[in-house]
Amino acid sequence: MTSTLYSQEMKYEGGKVFYDNVQITTGMAKVKSMTVSMDAHTSFKKAGSIRGWNVFWGIFGGYELAAGAITASSGYSAGLIDMGIGGLSLGIIPGREIKRRMWIADGVKKYNEALAKK
Repeated sequence: MTSTLYSQEMKYEGGKVFYDNVQITTGMAKVKSMTVSMDAHTSFKKAGSIRGWNVFWGIFGGYELAAGAITASSGYSAGLIDMGIGGLSLGIIPGREIKRRMWIADGVKKYNEALAKK
């Protein structure tokens, strides 16, 4: 018999995590999974780390792109290098986002598998 503490499965649909049919954040999923599955907890933690770095790369890339555009419009060719750095920084985010979603799906799967064993 399953304890009511562990009776709720998680779902991952449309890029969102649901617990008891209520949407929760990845951070909340990480906390909830800690008592059920450390493997799931690790997957959610990795997804959170990727999200944090994506925010960094977005801010950095946006700044480099804007600063480069301003510098280039003033006639300095170094602005083009800054724009390239900004474009590359922003360009890596979509691939990293795919990995983040993979880690979230993996965390949900591991959580539910561990829940079934209890």
